Amino acid sequence: MPLRIETQAEIFRRVFLFNKSFEGKKKLKLAVVYSSISSDIKDSLVAAFEAQGIATTAVLESALEKSIADVQVVYISPGVLNVEKICAQHRILSITGIPMLARTGKASIALGIRNGKANIIVHRQQLKNEAQEISAELLQIAQVIQ
Repeated sequence: MPLRIETQAEIFRRVFLFNKSFEGKKKLKLAVVYSSISSDIKDSLVAAFEAQGIATTAVLESALEKSIADVQVVYISPGVLNVEKICAQHRILSITGIPMLARTGKASIALGIRNGKANIIVHRQQLKNEAQEISAELLQIAQVIQ
């Protein structure tokens, strides 16, 4: 992953403030979706988001659909494939630390590095598919994929 896990959690916490779909929600719940490839980092991801005050749980990819009843955000870990349809069906925001997933529409928002700084990548169509509304302020500073 290009950005440290703790840095990702901090930036995503701030990004959530720009999501109009989260207005009125008292406490967000995030699921870190992992596969056998990413099982070694799932606990670090959970701890990083928990440290930011976000209720977080780890969910194996194969159990995702059964485990997302009260989840508003899904973090896609390395090796996880094809969760974009589940997120769209359940209107859950998909995020990741893998820029290519947002560039290809497999996630709504990703974090990467550009010119040595954190870069937010937003895939507009996937956001729309997930029924998420992001403020114009965030879109102005993000790399937007149409």
